[in-house]
Amino acid sequence: MPSATPAEVTTQETTPTFQVRANLVLVRVVVRDSSGNPVGTLNRDDFQLFDNHKQEIVSHFNLEKVSPPAKVAGSSANSSAPGAGAAAAAKANPQRFLGLYFDDMHAVMGDLMQARTAAQKFISTSMQPTDRTGVFTSSGEDTLDFTDDQEKLRAAIGKIHPHAMTAPNGMDCPNIDQYTGYQIVEEHNTSILEALALDVLHCDYQDNPQYLGQARMQVQSRAQAAFQEGESQALYATQTLDQLIRRMTMLPGQRSIILASPGFLELRDPQSVWALIERALHANVVVNSLDVRGLFVPAGSGDVSQAMTGLAETAGPEAMVRMDGDNRRADVMRDMATGTGGLFFNNSNDLNAGFCELGSVPEYSYVLGFVPENTKLDGRFHSIDVKLTQHGKYAVQARRGYYAPAHTETAAENAHHDVEEAVFSDETFDSLPLEVHAQFFKMDDKKARINVLAKVDTKPMPFRKKDGRNVDDLTIVTVLFDSDGKYVEGTQKTLSMNLMDATRETLSKSGIRTRATFDVGLGTYQVRMVVRDSEGSLMSTHNETVEVQ
Repeated sequence: MPSATPAEVTTQETTPTFQVRANLVLVRVVVRDSSGNPVGTLNRDDFQLFDNHKQEIVSHFNLEKVSPPAKVAGSSANSSAPGAGAAAAAKANPQRFLGLYFDDMHAVMGDLMQARTAAQKFISTSMQPTDRTGVFTSSGEDTLDFTDDQEKLRAAIGKIHPHAMTAPNGMDCPNIDQYTGYQIVEEHNTSILEALALDVLHCDYQDNPQYLGQARMQVQSRAQAAFQEGESQALYATQTLDQLIRRMTMLPGQRSIILASPGFLELRDPQSVWALIERALHANVVVNSLDVRGLFVPAGSGDVSQAMTGLAETAGPEAMVRMDGDNRRADVMRDMATGTGGLFFNNSNDLNAGFCELGSVPEYSYVLGFVPENTKLDGRFHSIDVKLTQHGKYAVQARRGYYAPAHTETAAENAHHDVEEAVFSDETFDSLPLEVHAQFFKMDDKKARINVLAKVDTKPMPFRKKDGRNVDDLTIVTVLFDSDGKYVEGTQKTLSMNLMDATRETLSKSGIRTRATFDVGLGTYQVRMVVRDSEGSLMSTHNETVEVQ
């Protein structure tokens, strides 16, 4: 009995799944002149890229220019009229997502009020029709998901207030903060313990030396409580920031966060901060940090608004520990910014300028890419250093590292990740000629069906000969985003082609046609299609806006 002739084209249709990974190493670089203006005149040969101090070949180079968004009729950056955001969104697809993250677990009301006012002004004067901004907090309260509705954003920001686990008591004798507690509990700092015990002896026992042992026990107990409370608040802050980074991995285009905080200490588990940096790097999320304390001078005696407690002779060692802790509170913000390629705005009372500087998109940026050679599959951190051949002329801002993969990717995994990055990227690929038409028809007053029709030109596809056939796979992913850039739905088709010569010739003239359908409600949607072949890794993308009304 003769064997069945193999089918020339088989189709497998699935729902795409997306996850974060760091396999292809891309580095976004902003170069500024002496006046702080972005420079857009450099080329590939002007850059040197080092991986763990070893120079790598820059295999990918792209200059990206952010053009001012086109004006939408009836809208402006200052518009807050009802419907203005929706009208803009109908003609301006989201291109940038900005998360405003307020650390309401650590900031005091005065600092939060200054930050709120500056953030509201930033929303009113700097948001563009292609921006989507969200409001998030370390406590998880008073939040708003990404939107272009400026009125809702200003209202959400105005509600933010401190959510410390326990209210500070400035009359405690002695005042023990998290860092002082850490020094006593974890570092066994006997000098600060003895100084604070003398304070307790003075305040509670009229300097009676027979109670010195009891005073030491009280200090130990208060130190343990202060340290544990500080660690719990730091855990809340890092966990909610982690949730925001995870949320932003599923958004298309540029993604950044402004971390507005007075700083906090992560003392027991500093690796948790590096885990945050790693996740942000993998997700291509830039974290910019803003110190809401403004022009900050550490007060060795503590908060000047609180009454002095304790003895004058014990003030010296207590002041040294407190000042060290105040200085270290900025470390997490500085590490998050430098670790993800962001900026750290601190030591300035002009928070308006801070939000504008951290929230703006540089007019020019460069995307450099390289394939690490002889990288051990150990998942370890690699430092990145980007230098210019024109030394001393410009300042360079770039991410400072990446994490090596933990295993070798298969061809299927590599293809999946290429498509995934293209889906959530704002980059354009055109290796395979692609025609896409999206249209809708109403099913009833509230529902509609979007049809996405596409034709892929197969002539550039590098088919591989096998048993007299022409072999190649074509993956077609079609996804739908709403007007705020949120992922709605997606479909994936894989066409496995095993073509005879005559069929290949026919398809080279007619192309391959495909269709995807989505049942949706009324609104504005962005369709993004990505196609990729397996033999040559050729890829094309297409965006289409559909307004269902």
